[in-house]
Amino acid sequence: VAQGSQAPVKSTELLDFKSRYLVASDMHLEFSSAVKHESVPGAVAAAAYQESRYGAGIAWSPSEHYSLSLKLNRLDENRSEGEQYFGSGTVSWIPQPDMEFSLGYGDQLIEGARGLMFETRLKLDSDR
Repeated sequence: VAQGSQAPVKSTELLDFKSRYLVASDMHLEFSSAVKHESVPGAVAAAAYQESRYGAGIAWSPSEHYSLSLKLNRLDENRSEGEQYFGSGTVSWIPQPDMEFSLGYGDQLIEGARGLMFETRLKLDSDR
C-alpha cells in the first residue's frame, strides 16, 4: 500500500441472541439465533458475506451429578448452497463439585465432520 492511501476496512455486523425457558425444576429449553454480515466498503454487493444461525435445544439435569443436553442447529450462508442442519449433545457426570467429565457429540465438531469429544474439568485449587 502506497503512503497516503488506505486499504479498505472490512465491516462486520453481528447480532447474537440466546434465551432459556424453565419447563420443570430440572429441565429447560434453549433457543439461539445469530446473524453475521461482513462487507468491504466500495466492493461489489455480491462480495458481502452473510450467515444466519438458529438453534433449539433441551437440557435436563435430574440431579446435581448428571446432566444431558441435545441441540439442533441450522446454518444459512450466502456462499454455500442451501441450508445446513447439524445436531449436538452432551452427557455430563459431576461426581464432586470440583470434578466434571463430559462426553459431547457434534455433526460439525471436527472440521465440519461428525465427532466425539471427551472433556475433563478438575479444580485443583479447591478451598475445602
